[in-house]
Amino acid sequence: MTTTAVSPLANARFEVSVEGLNPTHAIAVVFPAARATPTRGQRRTATFTDLVLRRALTADTQWNDWWNSLGAARPAARTVVVTLNDAAGVAVAHWTFAAATPLGYSVSPLDAMGQELVVETLELSVSGFEMRPGAPPPISVSARRRKANSVATSRARNARYRS
Repeated sequence: MTTTAVSPLANARFEVSVEGLNPTHAIAVVFPAARATPTRGQRRTATFTDLVLRRALTADTQWNDWWNSLGAARPAARTVVVTLNDAAGVAVAHWTFAAATPLGYSVSPLDAMGQELVVETLELSVSGFEMRPGAPPPISVSARRRKANSVATSRARNARYRS
């Protein structure tokens, strides 16, 4: 069965990809709200609340590592793509959030009497997003990151020659 433009979609089938990170296995996404806000004069600009991602805590520390990058001079801004799939697993829509940066990180409480998953939450600042039908294009490494990787590789190569 194919999904038509008027078929309602369930919210349980989705994937989240973050540029430069392993698959996220997210269990929940809270989309940012977009609001038009007046500025001086007649022009209005859009403001956005945070994008919130949740996943079951595992030994993978990439979300925490991204959060900890805030201490760097330039914290890593990454592209985040949320893809909504239909019942057959076919991508029907995707949202792209460019230049997302961490604003908050938390882990759910532990309870010796409980049996619930420990949930890791990452709150991201976004300056906008784009919604498109169908599957997203692959997330590419930005030119800035390619250049940084190239410089790091060159430095490592030069260090080997000096020793």
